Amino acid sequence: MNSVHPSHSCRICGSAEYKCLFPVEDVNILECLQCGFRFPDQLPSSEDLQAHYDEGYRESRFMHGQRVNARINRLVLGRLLGDLSNLKILDVGAGYGFLAHSLSQIRNSTCEAVEISQAQRVHAKNVLGLRTYENLSEIHSRYDLIVSFEVLEHILDPLPFLVDLSKLLKPFGSLILATDHFRSPTVMRMGSSFPKWVPHEHISCFSPASVYRLFDRLSSIDLVSLQTYASWELRLASRLLKIRQQLFANQSGESKDVALQYGIHKNSREKCGRERSYKFYRSRLILSPLLAVATLSPSTSGEMMIIHAKKQA
Repeated sequence: MNSVHPSHSCRICGSAEYKCLFPVEDVNILECLQCGFRFPDQLPSSEDLQAHYDEGYRESRFMHGQRVNARINRLVLGRLLGDLSNLKILDVGAGYGFLAHSLSQIRNSTCEAVEISQAQRVHAKNVLGLRTYENLSEIHSRYDLIVSFEVLEHILDPLPFLVDLSKLLKPFGSLILATDHFRSPTVMRMGSSFPKWVPHEHISCFSPASVYRLFDRLSSIDLVSLQTYASWELRLASRLLKIRQQLFANQSGESKDVALQYGIHKNSREKCGRERSYKFYRSRLILSPLLAVATLSPSTSGEMMIIHAKKQA
């Protein structure tokens, strides 16, 4: 990976005060001491990022995962906004287009898609028949609702990204964002073994505090609510990790913290040379959406944050 060594000033609040949490894939994860924003100390080059998004999402497990997420996100949108009919919608970071296609089926609503990954964009356009764009600069319309699920963590400069999205909203239009809660109780327990530490693509890692700081800097859109929901997959993974740590510590005589430093976190990119399955797909397709919508609440204990903002007049 060609990497860029950025300034270690926080991209959310500007503070230069940070601490190093732990290494992941030979990259250090840093945390801003002012707002809790977490970020890698090295960033992939723009060329590496584009190549990864173009070539890295061709396995069937990504399609299965996105089908599950599309069901979750459709239910979450209904819980937040109620009736979704008669809306012009834009899905930014639409992936293969499953959510956008679902939203297009709602009475008198249309949904267009933005996706930088060629493989996913082609599927959304040619298989699902969606109007798709490669980037925001191609768009000259305005929308009642813009959704962007699990995209914010991939964005190097979140503030100008949100400004660009706000420009595409109609007055009083809604923006719904989802991003992982990188300081949730589950993440704090798992430490470097949290599977969503992927520093070659997850480069902006938020907590509620850093989300609030980000929206404080936005003049065109107001934060309406921040909620979270639970991920049973991550909570199960956390429990299994704890068991592995205890077994390791008992066998080696080392502490749990030392056990965490050795071999429990695995380099996700080492596995990319072979096809991996999306385990328990059918169960996750049914259970994950139900649990997500059942646990969606103003609590900050969930693993996924849902952010609702509205554009001013």
